[in-house]
Amino acid sequence: MNKDVVDYHSYRIGSNVAGEIIVDIFYVTDNYIIYITKGSKIVAFEYNDDETYDPRYEEISEDVSRVNGLIITNGEVKKYSMRIADAIDASLNGHGQTAQKILQNLERTIQNYKIVKGRLIYSFSSLSFVILNTIIVLTLRIFGQRLPVAVTDLNMYFIIVLCGSFGGYLSVSLKMKELNIDIDSGSVIHIVSGLSRMFISAISAIILYIIIISNAFLGFINSITTEHRFYVICGLAVVAGFSESFIPDILKKIEKKEAEKSQG
Repeated sequence: MNKDVVDYHSYRIGSNVAGEIIVDIFYVTDNYIIYITKGSKIVAFEYNDDETYDPRYEEISEDVSRVNGLIITNGEVKKYSMRIADAIDASLNGHGQTAQKILQNLERTIQNYKIVKGRLIYSFSSLSFVILNTIIVLTLRIFGQRLPVAVTDLNMYFIIVLCGSFGGYLSVSLKMKELNIDIDSGSVIHIVSGLSRMFISAISAIILYIIIISNAFLGFINSITTEHRFYVICGLAVVAGFSESFIPDILKKIEKKEAEKSQG
């Protein structure tokens, strides 16, 4: 049984519908209206003939729910609401397959957008770590004589961290297309993930430096002339930052070597 007929042509932008203010009307006919209200992230619709339109919308209801679940920000609402309205309009007119195709394409578009956005945020946070370390090293280089000795003594460690971060950022850049992004995660998660990768690169570079100067591994580098030793260590620090397996492999070799000594 159909409900009371509503004149949808009387609806206007700014009209109050069940306590909500209409901010945009996408489609309006004698039988239905598709619109969105202020502060809402979901495209709304009403129709007069339940028996006709309920089964038609039911065909795409799951697709609409999935797409709505991907839309988070107000900017995304403005960007994608018209296409959702297009799909709803197609379904109410009996073109269910067309509506599903619109929504499926839109779902892929939003997913791809979020993946690219997440990767860019991850990359930018990694780059910011490199920039910060570059500023620190340059500051020590320029103003080193004015800084406390305790700070300038750490200069080599900052350089090693910078080299490690160079390697880490190079690795991130080369593997960007392979980077798995959780589209449900927010920007903060992507930033923390990018910084975490760079911290690992920096720590790997420092561990390598300590291993070398302690003669625990690659000790022959210490016998090289000072100038050449500096560049060799910096180069290896870049490798340590680039490869996530480089330092673990070295530590395993040291562990194996110590185990053999203890047994012998």
